[in-house]
Amino acid sequence: MFSFLLFLLPPYLCSLLSSIFFFFISFWFLPNYHFGLLISLLFLPFWIHTSV
Repeated sequence: MFSFLLFLLPPYLCSLLSSIFFFFISFWFLPNYHFGLLISLLFLPFWIHTSV
């Protein structure tokens, strides 16, 4: 069970890190940071779904 959790942990960490990175890119490069926040919130389930 513990090894199964360790097997599932890296994809979730990678998806979380990539969505955080995407959020900061949107925050710095888009003039309206609320739009970047909305995009990152929309992409967070997508990253988790594709990584798993």
